[in-house]
Parts: sequence; C-alpha cells; structure tokens
Amino acid sequence: MKKQERKVPTMDKTAYTVIEEKPYGIQEVFNLIGEEYLNRQDSAHKKEHNMVVDGFDVYPISLRYMNFYQHGVTCVSCGRVGTHFKLCGDSRANRRHFNLYTDDGVLMTKDHIIPKSKGGMDIVSNMQTMCACCNRKKGNSHPTIKIPYIVAVNKGNGHEMLFRDINKAARHLVISNLKPSKKNMEAVVNTTISAVLNIQSALANNGSYAGFDWRTEER
Repeated sequence: MKKQERKVPTMDKTAYTVIEEKPYGIQEVFNLIGEEYLNRQDSAHKKEHNMVVDGFDVYPISLRYMNFYQHGVTCVSCGRVGTHFKLCGDSRANRRHFNLYTDDGVLMTKDHIIPKSKGGMDIVSNMQTMCACCNRKKGNSHPTIKIPYIVAVNKGNGHEMLFRDINKAARHLVISNLKPSKKNMEAVVNTTISAVLNIQSALANNGSYAGFDWRTEER
C-alpha cells in the first residue's frame, strides 16, 4: 500500500504533514471511535487514550470527531459535505489523526461559534461544522460580540495587522520592522520602549509610525 499522497512543509522545515492514501467512510470511522468518545463535550484526558488504526496510533478523543458526529458533516455556511476521512500526521512519527474531506479534497473543520478570542469555550456545544474555506473567511468574527483591537495598516500595501494590546504590537514591530541587534540588549529594550511610546502617541492622534497608520477598533 502506498503510504502517502503528498507532503506539505510545516513551519519546521524538517517536518512534513503526510496524508495517507486510504479513504475511510464516515460511519466506519465513527464505529472505530465509538459513542463513548463521540458523545463527549470536551477533549479532557485526550492523551490517556489510544487506538491503533492500520498500524498507526490515533487518539480517539477529538473535538473534531465529536463535532462531526453530533452536528453533522455539512458546512453550515456553503453546504459543502464531507464524504470521507483520511489519516494525517507528521511523517516522522507513527501517530496520525483523522481529517474529514469532501469529494473534491476540501478539508472540513470545526468552527467555534463564539470564537475563543472572544471568550468562547472549547466544547462541542460551542462548535459547528464548516469547510476550511468558509472558516478562513469567518476568522474570529461574531455578529454581536466585539472586542477592541489595535489596528496597524501598512501604508505601502494597505495590509492590516490586529493586536490585542500595545505590548504585542510593539514586540511585533521591533522583531519584524525595527530589528535592533539581538546581541545588544540595551538597544532591544530601548527600541521596545520607544515603540510602545510611539504607538501610544499614534493611537491618541490617529497618526502614523514606522510605516503604519494606527487606530483602535472593535471587531
């Protein structure tokens, strides 16, 4: 049996995500996992349980499996339908997990109805089924729950970056844009302090700093 279809580089250049070729039917996977795990609401003690599927180690406790079992395999936004599972994981290890796909290869995901960034809980009752495309479009938006963000708009290309607090904004700016020598800790500290103060000033005046326009906004 051919073991993999394709390899996708992760953030670690030495690691690869592998998608095994063999498809598994939806009910087939549900039967393998069992209702004891599929009817749960959370993934507590996930790593205390294990099963072996075609020679691979698989954790049967997963919020994705629970969501698909309890809420169905149809995207609540566009109507795409998951039709089969495949085992996926790090090619360097023997552990895999089941991912759900449509007939044309679109990944199906669990979506937090109230995003975690806005206080939503990591439980099945706060989840719904979405395809990866619709999930990306939704992001962490919610029709009624809004939280304040610091918005930095790149003056060159209009790209937006969102930060939850000024320290995270300053840290990102120092690492990605200002780039003081890491060997000079005094320069790093002074640059960070200067970035915080300049961002504060830009926010107070809806002004610009380091190539970005700065404002606060609820989203």
